[in-house]
Amino acid sequence: MKLSQVTGELNIGDRVTTFLAPNWQYGRLSSEKITGTLGGSARDGILSEYVALPERALSRFPDYLSFEEAATLPIAALTAWNATVEQSTLKLGDTILITGTGGVSIFALQFAKLAGYRIIVTSSSDEKLKVVRDLDAHHTINYTRQNSWIDEVMKITDHQGVD
Repeated sequence: MKLSQVTGELNIGDRVTTFLAPNWQYGRLSSEKITGTLGGSARDGILSEYVALPERALSRFPDYLSFEEAATLPIAALTAWNATVEQSTLKLGDTILITGTGGVSIFALQFAKLAGYRIIVTSSSDEKLKVVRDLDAHHTINYTRQNSWIDEVMKITDHQGVD
C-alpha cells in the first residue's frame, strides 16, 4: 500500500481490505449510502492488481487473518450481519432458517448463534451439514433426503414455522 498523504489512520505496509460500500460507515443501510459501491460501475479498474481508493474505502485487518479470510469480511460477513442482526427483527430464542452452507450462510450461523437464535440449516450435503452441526446448528435438514424440507421445518418448530 502507498499513501498519497499521511492521515494517521493508515500506514504504509498496513494489511487492508476494502469496504463494498465505502459511503456506508455506520447506521442503517440506505440508497444514498450504497452509491459508489466497489465492484460496480462507480470506480473503473476495481479488479486491477493496484487501484487508488479513498481511505474511507479501506479497513485494516489483524495479522491472524490471511488475505483470503479478510477478503470475505466486506461481502459475505457484512451480508450475513445485515440479514441476521442489523435488518432483522429476530430476538433471543427466535428460530432462524439458513438455506445452504456457503460463505454467507456460515457467517449467518455464527451471528445467529451469538444472538441466541434457534438455528435450522438446510443443505444437499451430509458432509456440510456435519460442519454446521459442529458450529452448533440446532437442527439440520438434507433437502435431498426429504419429501419436503418445509414439512420438516414445520415439524421441528411444532408447526409454528420460523421467525
